[in-house]
Amino acid sequence: NESPNLKQRYLMATFGLETNADNWTTCPAVLQDPLNVTCTGTLVEYDGDDMIGQEVTAARWLSNSSECEWFGIFCPTDDLVDQIMLVENNLVGPLIPELYHLSTFQQLNVYLNDLSGTIPSEYGSIPNLLNLELQMNARLSGTIPEELYNATNLGLLNLGGNKLNGTISTRIGQLTDFDENTPYGKAFKWLTEVDPANLTNESPNLKQRYLLATFGLETKAEHWERCQAKPENKSDVNCTSDNDVIIEYDGDERIEKRERVYARWLSAAHECQWFGIFCPTDDLVNQISLIENNLTGTLIPELYHISTFQQLNVYLNELHGTIPSEYGSISNLNNLELQMNELTGTIPEEIYNATNLGLLSLGGNSLNGTISTRIGQLTGLAGLHLFRSDLSGTVPTEVGRMLELGYAGFWRNPKMTGRIPSELGQLANLLELDMSESSFTGAIPGELGRLGRMTDLNLRDNLLSGPIPEELFTASRLDFLALANNNLNGSISSRIDGLEIIQSLEINDNMITGELPDGLYNLTNLTWLDMSFNSISGTISPLVGNFYRLEVLRFQENELDGSLPDELFDLENLVEFRASFNGFTGTISPNVGNLTWIEEIHLDGNEFDGTLPKELDKLESLYLFDCSQNSFTGGIDSVVRNKTSLTELLANQNYFNGTVPTEIGLTNLSRFYLYENSFRGTLPSEIGDCLTLEDIDFADNQLSGQFPEEFYGLENLKYFWATSNSFNGTISASVQNLTSLDEFRIGDNQFTGDLGNIVGLSSATKLYLHDNQFTGGIPEGLSNITGLTYFDASFNALTGTLGSSIGDVVDLEVLKLGDNNFTGPLPEELYNLEYISVLDLSHNDFDGTISAAISGFSNISELLINHNSFSGPLPEEMGELGNVSVIMMQSNEFTGQLPESIGELMSLEELDCSNNELSGPLPDGLFSLESLSSFVCYSNMLTGGISSEIGGLENLTVFDVEQNALSGSLGPSVGNLYSLEELLLGNNNLTGSLPDELYDLEYISVLDLSHNDFDGSISAAISGFSNISELLINHNSFSGPLPEEMGDLGNVSVIMMQSNEFTGQLPEGIEALTSLEELDCSNNELNGPLPDGLFGLESLASFRCSNNMLTGSLSSEIGGLGDLTVFDVERNALSGPLPPSIGNLSSLEELRLGNNNFTDFLPEELYNLESISVLDLSYNDFEGTISAAIGAFSNISEVLINHNRFSGPLPDEMGDLGNVSIMQVQSNEFTDQLPESIGALMSLEELDCSNNQLNGPLPEELFGLESLVYFSCSNNMLTGSLSALVGDLSSIEELRLGSNNFTGPLPDELYSLDRLSLLDVSFNDFDGEISTEIGGLTNASELYLHDNNFAGPLPDELFTLPSLIILDISFNEFDGALSTSIGGLSNISELLINDNGFTGPIPTEIGGLESAYLIAMSYNNFTDQLPDSIGGLELLEELDISGNEMSGPLPEAIGNLTVLENLYLNNNQLNGSLPAAFYDLTNLREFDASYNELSGNVRSSIGNLRNLEIFRIQGNDFIGTIPSELASLSNITEIQVQYNNFIGNVSDDFCALYEDPFGLISFYADCAIGDEQENATAAEEVQPVSIQDIISSAIEASRKLECECCSHCCDPVLQVCNATGNVTGDV
Repeated sequence: NESPNLKQRYLMATFGLETNADNWTTCPAVLQDPLNVTCTGTLVEYDGDDMIGQEVTAARWLSNSSECEWFGIFCPTDDLVDQIMLVENNLVGPLIPELYHLSTFQQLNVYLNDLSGTIPSEYGSIPNLLNLELQMNARLSGTIPEELYNATNLGLLNLGGNKLNGTISTRIGQLTDFDENTPYGKAFKWLTEVDPANLTNESPNLKQRYLLATFGLETKAEHWERCQAKPENKSDVNCTSDNDVIIEYDGDERIEKRERVYARWLSAAHECQWFGIFCPTDDLVNQISLIENNLTGTLIPELYHISTFQQLNVYLNELHGTIPSEYGSISNLNNLELQMNELTGTIPEEIYNATNLGLLSLGGNSLNGTISTRIGQLTGLAGLHLFRSDLSGTVPTEVGRMLELGYAGFWRNPKMTGRIPSELGQLANLLELDMSESSFTGAIPGELGRLGRMTDLNLRDNLLSGPIPEELFTASRLDFLALANNNLNGSISSRIDGLEIIQSLEINDNMITGELPDGLYNLTNLTWLDMSFNSISGTISPLVGNFYRLEVLRFQENELDGSLPDELFDLENLVEFRASFNGFTGTISPNVGNLTWIEEIHLDGNEFDGTLPKELDKLESLYLFDCSQNSFTGGIDSVVRNKTSLTELLANQNYFNGTVPTEIGLTNLSRFYLYENSFRGTLPSEIGDCLTLEDIDFADNQLSGQFPEEFYGLENLKYFWATSNSFNGTISASVQNLTSLDEFRIGDNQFTGDLGNIVGLSSATKLYLHDNQFTGGIPEGLSNITGLTYFDASFNALTGTLGSSIGDVVDLEVLKLGDNNFTGPLPEELYNLEYISVLDLSHNDFDGTISAAISGFSNISELLINHNSFSGPLPEEMGELGNVSVIMMQSNEFTGQLPESIGELMSLEELDCSNNELSGPLPDGLFSLESLSSFVCYSNMLTGGISSEIGGLENLTVFDVEQNALSGSLGPSVGNLYSLEELLLGNNNLTGSLPDELYDLEYISVLDLSHNDFDGSISAAISGFSNISELLINHNSFSGPLPEEMGDLGNVSVIMMQSNEFTGQLPEGIEALTSLEELDCSNNELNGPLPDGLFGLESLASFRCSNNMLTGSLSSEIGGLGDLTVFDVERNALSGPLPPSIGNLSSLEELRLGNNNFTDFLPEELYNLESISVLDLSYNDFEGTISAAIGAFSNISEVLINHNRFSGPLPDEMGDLGNVSIMQVQSNEFTDQLPESIGALMSLEELDCSNNQLNGPLPEELFGLESLVYFSCSNNMLTGSLSALVGDLSSIEELRLGSNNFTGPLPDELYSLDRLSLLDVSFNDFDGEISTEIGGLTNASELYLHDNNFAGPLPDELFTLPSLIILDISFNEFDGALSTSIGGLSNISELLINDNGFTGPIPTEIGGLESAYLIAMSYNNFTDQLPDSIGGLELLEELDISGNEMSGPLPEAIGNLTVLENLYLNNNQLNGSLPAAFYDLTNLREFDASYNELSGNVRSSIGNLRNLEIFRIQGNDFIGTIPSELASLSNITEIQVQYNNFIGNVSDDFCALYEDPFGLISFYADCAIGDEQENATAAEEVQPVSIQDIISSAIEASRKLECECCSHCCDPVLQVCNATGNVTGDV
């Protein structure tokens, strides 16, 4: 009881419970859960019609929080309530009267609820009450309590929109704080303080005058258009000017009434005299008519207090707010015309209580909601107009009760749906029904045909369907019927002639089919007939002549055909004729000249042909003629002649030819289209007379020459299109006279010069200058074209840099400079173009980096900078291009990673960054771009994996990252890319098996996984790829059999699966792939025969399955593959003969059967393949002869029949193969001579006839083959000398004649072949010296002259050949000293001069052979020491100087040969010890220094030679022990140290080397000394020895070598070696 807020909390709880707080809309009380305290809601207020909402977090009513925290309660200070604000919150129930107990209470705002009961009189006792807003509570009733006027502090009293009755007390004047800013307050003040009438409480018209004053002030009477109020000027009472009229409308007819002088509103005159007010009797108002008078504000609801009120006509104003529901209480209301205002809300339910209404017109507002079924109560309604609103729902069937209804309009309510009620057919008085431009569905009810009085029926622009009911055609009074733009179908009934007086018939834009019924032509009153945009077929009947009143005839966009009947052209009243886009044919009748009133003719989009009749020149009223998109020929002279009214001439897309007529000077012509014809010649100067021309399109013709100077005088020209012609010359400076020009399109012509004059087009917004020959740069004055938005100068020859002034063209939206020769970096000012949406700089040579200022392109949608030389990283600021949808930056030199900020480009649809130097992983943000449809980034250096987030790119259709270094596996989320059509991952490092989810990509058309390391098998789920056309899985590690389900890929045209590890047979299901064109399964492990179904694939053009293990023979059904161009089964195990049906492959271009086991003779039918270009039968077992029919291969370029058993002579007809470039016949059994006809093969580049049994000389005709690049005829039995004509082989690069029986010297002409890179004449009997002319072989890289009889010294010119890499002259008879010029062979890698007769020292210049890795000089007569310069050959791998007379020690420089593997020094006279550097040759594999005079110890560092396999030093003077380190060489296989002076015990470690099967095989040493038995045995086998030998043997016996691990022990005296038996070894 002591709580100070006890009473306050009690009253608030009572208020909440009384108004049903637990069902409030916002923040309802939760009575059963007082701990449910907090709620968030919007506190609503209204300022006029504007709702003001404030989001608040508050406590719920009846919760345990303080009542001052409850939603909608305000307690400014001391926790005392001063306001309750609960607007539009579903308060229900009565108001409690006890609020007066709250001494601080000031405001109660509870409008727009559902409160009921009366207004408590106690509210007049609330001393501080300032605001009382109870309006719009539909169930508050009773009178305004007299006590309320005691609340003298009231500033706002709003009780409207309720059911209050009674009068307004005169005590209202006590409310001196009444809000004078409201219309009610202003009206009250005017009535009590200003109104000259000085009415009193007893004045009978007090209420009426107050309400009208309120109405006027609420609708802003002082701003009305006519007779506006002037309350401040009491003397200005009347309004009598011409503008002060009352306007009414009768239908669409505007009626102005000037019957009397009117008084202004709020003047001293009686309100019945105020403008627009009517008081027929007793000064009581019954009508307000203020039509089209700029009324604003809202409608006051209190008009129902005027008991005599009948009509409110305030249409065509700007009233807003809702329709007061109180108007339904106006008992005598018969006309309510509120149409064409800005009213909102629903049609109040109470309106339907006004049952005396005769006219209800609410259309043209923004009313919403539905039409109540209670509308049927308005049975006296004659006119109902609910058009052009936002109403929804259906038309209630109850309208059928409104039997007086004559006019009904529901048109333009797009949300109104449902069927047209058949009950409308009961309205016998209905004259006009308009339900057009809505969303009504279903069929047209046939009951409408019962409306015998109906004249107008408009149902156009709905969703009606079904046929037009025949009953409708019984409405014989109809003169207007509009059914256009629905979904009506079926044909038109012949009963249509029941519409006897119809004048306008519109059935256009439906799906009507069938032919035009004859009954249609009986409608002779028609003036307007529109059947366009249907599917009507057939012809137009000659009965069309019955339409003698017809003015408009429209048949466009149907399926009509045939010619136009002559009778059509008898319709003399015809003003408009449209026949566009049908299938009409034939010519236009000369009778067209009868249509003397015709204004429009539309013939476009048909198949008319012939020339235009000259009678067209009679149609002087014609202002539009459209004959475009036909096949007319000839000229257009008759159309332009005598056509002073012609404004549009559209003759585009025909076959017109000739020149543009000089009569073209038509003074009213505004649009002139001739594009896509064959007009030629120049533009006539008379075109300058067409001063009204605004639009010209001459594109795609053959017009030429310069523009006439008169053309530049067309000052009204806005659009000029002349693309794709042959106009030339420069753009005249007079172009500046085209002051109205908006678009100037002259692309794809032959204009030249610079663009300087183009800046004169000051009004242009779009310039299309592309595909010309303009030169120079972008003119500086381009910014003078202030409104320029589109500039396309692509595909020209513009040069220079892009100047900074480009940034001054501030309105530019599209800039296309692609395919020019611009250079240099982009100016920073370019990034100032904030409106740019398309920037195309592609295919130039711009360089530099992309600036961070690119963020300035905030509106860009397409950025094309591809094919330039831009470099550096892409800036992070690219992520600020929020509107970009296309970025093309491929083929530049960008580096670094794709920026992470790319993930911010949420509008991006296409991104191509291929062919750059980008690296690093794909940014995570890329996979969040939900709009991305194409990502192409192939040929970069990207690394990392493909993120699992890729599955979020649901719109992705193309993902191409081929030719990168991506790795990892393909995750299952890829299966979420439901829209993906192309997945290109080829040429990466991806691994693992394919996820099952991959096969969910049902729209995939191209799948490229090639050149990766994927493994595992291909799943049977591959059948899910129902739309795939290209399947590329080649060059991976896939294995296992191919699934039979591959046969379900019905749309596949290309399958590439070569270079995998597939096993098993090709599946039989392949026979179902009827669209297959290319199949490559080569380089796998497939086996078994080719499936029979393969040979039924009629679309198959290429089949490659080489390098497998296929067996079996070729099916005879192969002949059925009529489209086959390539058949490649090389390197398999196919066998058997070729079937004769192979000759049926008339399209075959490549037949590759090499490396199989085919046998037998070639079928004669093979030679029927007249399209064959490549024939490969190599490496088989074919036999027999080559038929003379081979000459039929007229298109063949490659003949590969090598490595078979063909025999007999080569036929002369081979000379008929005029296109052959490669012929390989080697390794057969061909005999006889090469045919002379071979000289006719002028395209021949490669000829190989080696390894046969050919004989005789080479035919001299051979040497006329100027294209011959490669010729090999080695290993035959050819004879004779080499003809001097060999010098004519000017293209020859390789000439191989080895292993024949050629004789004589090499002709000097041979050395003139400056392209020759390889010459092989080895293994012949050539002789003579090598000519000094050999220096002419400047490109020779390989010379093989070995195994002949060449003699004499080598010419110095040989050593000047700059390209020589291999020189082999071994096994000849060359002699003399080796020239010091040998150092000139700086590129030589192999030098073989062994087995000749060279003498003298090896020149020191040999150290210049820095590229040599093999030098063989053995078995000559070289002397002296090995030169120190040998140490310069750091690449040398093998050196052989054995079998010479070399002496002296090995040079220390030998240690520089660090890559040396083989060193052969044997059989010389070398002496001294092995140099220390020798032991550094760690790569040495074979060392043979046997039979020299070397001495000293073999050092223990021999163990450094860890790669040594063979060690031969026998027959020298080495001393000391055999180092045990030699046993540490794990690769050693042979050791020969016998015939030296070694002593001591050989380490037992050598024995272990035999245990390795690839280890030591032979070990020879002098371990046989002192073995008398062996010596005796040996003595018996050798010649007698001298006394000196016996003495030496005795000495040696004292130095015996012990070797338990030797395979052979040798006796240096007797020079014999025997196996020891201790180990297994070879002698």
